[in-house]
Amino acid sequence: MAGSKSGNAESGAGHVVERRKPMGKIVVLGQLTACPAEVFGPKASRLHDLLLRGSPTVGGFALAAEEHVRHLKRNNLSPEATCDEVEQTSLEMHLARELGYAAVGLGGRLAVRSSALNEDGPSQSQAGKYLTLLNVEPNGLMEAIVKVWASAHSPRLPAGQKFVPMGIIVQPMLVADAYGVVAGANPLTGGTSAVIEIGAMPMTVTSGQAVDERYEVRHDLTVDPEPTADSLASLKALRSAATIAWKMRDDEHQEFELEFGCTDEGIMILQARPIGIPETKATLDPPPPPGNWILDPVHYPRPLTPLFESIFAPLVSKVSGEVFAEYGVFARSIELKSIYGWPYVRVVPLSDIAAPSLPGALIGLATRVHPQLRDRTSASEFALTRNLPAKHVADWQQTVAPTALAFLSNLSDQRIQSFSNDKLRGSLTVALEQLELVMVSNYQTDFAHLIPLARFVNMMRHHHGWDDATSLVLVHSGADSRALYPAAMENLASEFAQNDSVEERLRSVGSGGLDWVAGSDENARRVWEDHRKRWSFTLLGYDLDEPTLGELPALERRTLIAILDGARERPRKALGDSTALSNSERAQLIDAQKWFHIREQGESVKAGVLGAIRVLALEIGRRLEVASVVPHAQTALYFTIDELRSACLDATAVAGSIPSDRENERKRRSAETPEREFGRPTKRDPDLRWLPKASRDVHSAVMLLGQNEILPSIIGAVDTLLGRAASPGTHTGKVRIIRDASQLSGVEDGDVIVAASASSTWSSGFWVAGALVTEAGGLLSHSAIVAREMGIPAVIGVEAATTKLHDGDLITVDGAAGRIIRRLSAGTDGPIEE
Repeated sequence: MAGSKSGNAESGAGHVVERRKPMGKIVVLGQLTACPAEVFGPKASRLHDLLLRGSPTVGGFALAAEEHVRHLKRNNLSPEATCDEVEQTSLEMHLARELGYAAVGLGGRLAVRSSALNEDGPSQSQAGKYLTLLNVEPNGLMEAIVKVWASAHSPRLPAGQKFVPMGIIVQPMLVADAYGVVAGANPLTGGTSAVIEIGAMPMTVTSGQAVDERYEVRHDLTVDPEPTADSLASLKALRSAATIAWKMRDDEHQEFELEFGCTDEGIMILQARPIGIPETKATLDPPPPPGNWILDPVHYPRPLTPLFESIFAPLVSKVSGEVFAEYGVFARSIELKSIYGWPYVRVVPLSDIAAPSLPGALIGLATRVHPQLRDRTSASEFALTRNLPAKHVADWQQTVAPTALAFLSNLSDQRIQSFSNDKLRGSLTVALEQLELVMVSNYQTDFAHLIPLARFVNMMRHHHGWDDATSLVLVHSGADSRALYPAAMENLASEFAQNDSVEERLRSVGSGGLDWVAGSDENARRVWEDHRKRWSFTLLGYDLDEPTLGELPALERRTLIAILDGARERPRKALGDSTALSNSERAQLIDAQKWFHIREQGESVKAGVLGAIRVLALEIGRRLEVASVVPHAQTALYFTIDELRSACLDATAVAGSIPSDRENERKRRSAETPEREFGRPTKRDPDLRWLPKASRDVHSAVMLLGQNEILPSIIGAVDTLLGRAASPGTHTGKVRIIRDASQLSGVEDGDVIVAASASSTWSSGFWVAGALVTEAGGLLSHSAIVAREMGIPAVIGVEAATTKLHDGDLITVDGAAGRIIRRLSAGTDGPIEE
């Protein structure tokens, strides 16, 4: 049982055995005697079970509720007796003697708590209705028990509530540094982070009298706000409280609120009561699916549209599974799924044995004896021996990319509004087929650049102690980028500059598009037509609710003017120095640079196909709007792909309010803060040294991408924000918050783009911007690569950058140090003191 300071949880706990001692009117909590809820009350029974499970819980003993009934009878009182009448009574001598004996081992002052038969059960709490007495002297125990019993007759109880017998819990008084309450989920919003309130005095938190500190603990055990040295609760205590609450929820299939104290030895549970969560949450959301799910804000900064998810999520699983098998990756596939409205990804295990997480030499042994791992190891050997990466690059360059671009070019030459419904549906089907082919090739060619890149990164780490950032920046400095959008814009600007009348029209205030700018100049029009066919469908983001380049002619026009005004002649910053490399290191560097941009080329073609799907979907939506089936064309994005196909055949097939409901639900989810992670993460970093060479190369490539693309953001101070250095250089400029690609047209010269994330197709806005700051991303995320390509400083992975910074704030971005300093807040007259 607990001592006077911390409460010894172990002393009350025992091993659970099938045969228990017969129970009497008094049971010691946590010992082998049974403590059923129908006899001692749910609250006492739950404390008893927590102790038996080994949870850090204050012990004590419980008195059966039947003694309450007997006490009333002995004193000739009915169950309808008043609180005052019960308080005037005294305990029967024999019972008082037994209680005194039971209390001897508790020592010091006591806590006396109610445990009514209707209190803290699965369906009702009664929290705050009954009395709890603290700091009770041992010689005042009998009087305290009577007072707690009397609270069952109190006028505070709900009108019409019948008498309910009450058990009693007696515990040693826990003297703690702080006291708190933790709920495993937010009882107001249903959010899945644990919510903790801390106070300096017992009972003040549960009663709502004084809450000194409030915290939220996410499933990755990050705490917001993080406690300081002066806080009442430590980081360890908060994480421990949340973990216990989650475990209890998993064991009981019910959310609980735990009252606890913080001591030098850790937290100690005082009592536990079930709580409800909002019905909307329980109705809309099943429990998180099994497995370790990671939020992906790098690619999807908002909840997914139903149309995009219904197209993309199955493709991610299918395509990754095929390519993982081809290259021998020790995983079945990558899975994309919306959980509580937000997009999460997970790596689906190949089997129960995850070779890279095994210790030491067992990895090598597993690849020889485990059938699936042995087959995957052979696949890696076959893929690299037959030089599949080079063959896949050739296939991409000669077949997949030209076919997809030919489809986009052909589609751009046609007036989609004039398509019949059948042709519209057929074009959508072809676009989906092209998307799958492009994604397969993208996954395959990823290995062509990631394998040599990982070899170089690992070589420089072992030879010189370089970190990944130094190696990746050096590789990027010499990589060929001629196939990317910035090069295409330079080519277009160069052609427009050859004709004064074309450049004059470009700079005029007229509202015409770039086809008007090109005018009758044959060369300018030819270059513009080639550019339009290649890039007009390009989606400026990842989801289908983002616009295409063709929908924002002003953005490209502004970019061309920026180039002609000298932005293209701005010298690209020296990103790294290869002069100190040995011959073998330089050869590996050249190999790593050879296909470095193949991934960005693949992304740009995929963005084009996705943009075509958006345009076709919006045309279907326009027709449904004309037929009064949907309120506006954008509603098409809230159908699934199967529903959209059906709409091409029969508009009435999709009539109803489901898309509107989905649109409203997405807006509601967008206002929530998602969990960063669900499920149990891998505890051990993979040790690849014991794998055969080909398998080691493949998995080094996979690890490099995983460690440098989707990463948690970094928390900084109020006016000095921290993140990851992504592109070197320093720039001071005004903040321009970008929440979707349509806002890129508003970026002024020298502005710092601040966004949740950015896609590679945002480079059209980078010509004008002076720096980039994002909340999500790693060194191999597309936004980081394009920032380095454009030669602008970038800091990525900055926690809550879009809320901590505001439009007009003057900030300095240090892309080499990964630091942002706010110099002047918008609307103020002077600098912020640092």
